Amino acid sequence: GIRFEALPPLPPVVSIKITPGQVTSKEFNFDIRVSHAVCSTSSCFESSVQKDANVAMGLNCKAFIQPVGDNKCNYGNAKAHMPCKKWDNFFDGTKASDVQTYLSLTDKDDQLATGKYEILYNCYYGEQSQTKF
Repeated sequence: GIRFEALPPLPPVVSIKITPGQVTSKEFNFDIRVSHAVCSTSSCFESSVQKDANVAMGLNCKAFIQPVGDNKCNYGNAKAHMPCKKWDNFFDGTKASDVQTYLSLTDKDDQLATGKYEILYNCYYGEQSQTKF
């Protein structure tokens, strides 16, 4: 016979390639890449086709942006705009395909939302991790 061990899949790996101290534009590409064994490309969420396929297989990143030190903003009350913005899978399918992975840094009035922010995320494959953001 044979012996083997069944293990849960490893969690996705998130890398942020561009980490500027300041951003002055309304759109910014942090070049966030999510890699996992189920993905066939260098980043699991680089296009709407890849995002949809990988989400269907159980890969997800719940993400939001909040002002640094803000304890009122959380994933549950994050909206579509800054300063408390939901950004699942680091992807915005409502934008043109060449900027869907860029973070929009605008408020509800389409103005640059100035301030100090942090991106919080919880990426998982299969069951959602109990790890906090």
